[in-house]
Amino acid sequence: MHPIFVITLGWVWLWTSAMSSGTSPQARRHDPNTPEAIPIVVSPDGFLKQTLSLPEGAHVYVVLNRTGFRDITVYLERMPGNTGTPPQREFGDTVGASRARLVKNAKLTPGTYRLRVEGRPSWVCAIQVR
Repeated sequence: MHPIFVITLGWVWLWTSAMSSGTSPQARRHDPNTPEAIPIVVSPDGFLKQTLSLPEGAHVYVVLNRTGFRDITVYLERMPGNTGTPPQREFGDTVGASRARLVKNAKLTPGTYRLRVEGRPSWVCAIQVR
């Protein structure tokens, strides 16, 4: 079996399991010390989900580049309050031709974050961590 097929089949199973249980991944009880996979799809129009609400703790961001562009660079940043300081980068990396997906871990504390694509100012996903 081709590795991409196996990975895709795995994601379909994971997503179907979450949906058939009647709860979304964000609605289930979350252990802050156990990483939870957060699928992020970037389409030719930007992020499929433009807002997310997540519990505090460890998360594994799985970013899929479905833009049609060879590579995109994705950043997760913690947004400052009204202090005038720049956003704090949690991670930044490229996804595309060299690999089918980007997998990054981040342990987030309550606050506001943004996931953005470099060079595409309107491609932003706002993340609220509670």
